[in-house]
Amino acid sequence: MSIGSELLKELDREILNCLDIPREWLPEKYQGKKSTRKLSSVYNQLKRSDRNFDRDPREVSVKFDNDGNVTSATSERLRAIENYRKQVENGSESADQELQGFVNDDLQYNSLATFAGAMVLAGVLDREDFEE
Repeated sequence: MSIGSELLKELDREILNCLDIPREWLPEKYQGKKSTRKLSSVYNQLKRSDRNFDRDPREVSVKFDNDGNVTSATSERLRAIENYRKQVENGSESADQELQGFVNDDLQYNSLATFAGAMVLAGVLDREDFEE
């Protein structure tokens, strides 16, 4: 893990720990006994109740039973699968056409930035190559 991503994770933790949320702002199931709750406490409770809430829904696995019926998936993931199915039915599986998926711009940008940073650290590229 790069130093930059470690610093960003530490910043996320600090932000979660420094914010107090008034009890009345929270949904009833997240209200505690005190007048405020730390955002980190609410975040942890939410993470326990839905382990996929902060993940890109397209990265969550779809699970099927033995008969091929979906047993577990997010609605966005099911929409993407339905989109692929329609493309295949309309003839997009031919060699000259590719299936059109959904692009996660944030994930793509982060991956490209990480790759560029690794190229600079490896000495393949210079930092000046990225300046205009």
